[in-house]
Amino acid sequence: MKKKKLTVLEVPYDATVYAPGPRELDLYNKEKVYETAGLPVERITVHYEHENHPSDRDTFDSQIALGKEIAREAAAAFRRGDRVLMTGGNCGPAVAVAGALRQSFPGKRLGLIWLDAHGDLNTPETSVSGMIGGMPFGVCWGNSLPEWQAAVGLIPPLLQEDCLLSDGRSLDPPEEEMLRHSRIRFLNTDQLKDMESFSAEVRRIADRVEGLYLHIDADILDGTYVPDHKTIEYNGPGMEDVKRAIDAVMLTGKVLAYAVVSVYFPNGKPGKEISARSGLELVRQGLLGWKE
Repeated sequence: MKKKKLTVLEVPYDATVYAPGPRELDLYNKEKVYETAGLPVERITVHYEHENHPSDRDTFDSQIALGKEIAREAAAAFRRGDRVLMTGGNCGPAVAVAGALRQSFPGKRLGLIWLDAHGDLNTPETSVSGMIGGMPFGVCWGNSLPEWQAAVGLIPPLLQEDCLLSDGRSLDPPEEEMLRHSRIRFLNTDQLKDMESFSAEVRRIADRVEGLYLHIDADILDGTYVPDHKTIEYNGPGMEDVKRAIDAVMLTGKVLAYAVVSVYFPNGKPGKEISARSGLELVRQGLLGWKE
């Protein structure tokens, strides 16, 4: 039987603006964190024609262009039987990973565990900032932007009841309203830290799906762990809390895709080394759960 391998999709962008670093991806490679899974590793640096898009901002067109490349590479890896890890970038490419899963496993029921200080379920109509990075979780289960879903093969989108958001400690009022009227599973900070509650909710989703995608925005961590984060939030879980949450998801044995994003920002703020180390720890913890 062909041995599985780990396909790593490295996304060298801040949102969709090319940001080569030096950055956390350099640290990951220097410390050989990808080898933690005990699998052969293939690294793929994902690029799109960013030269043809505005260089100073994240646009919907550029997100689509980058997403198509990520979906193509991820789908090819899934079809080979690989496990897929995405690093770099921000939360936007999550739609592409979900689309690649849908393309590769048509007809299968798939779930999404989304660990993020924010909801990322705004729509163009509800967003105050207009940030595309504040929408991808909602796009994954079909609350808006069907053209984004179509571009990366996410048709149909994931079922709401198969998606979990935690800890979401900084939600916009429209996002809170949307959650109240949805079937999305939501666990707050205290519930994430309570491993009995968190594990039980993860198992409920895992028991009814055939594959899971675990997506982590580094700002799930308390701001002291990611001091240069663009959307830093304090009063959040510590590293050990998030590691235990990762373990609970990996323990299901159903994780097909894993992502740790929003670690690097070319914003000149101090603390980049701390953030990079935090990203490294999150990546390593998930790969330990995948180790064969």
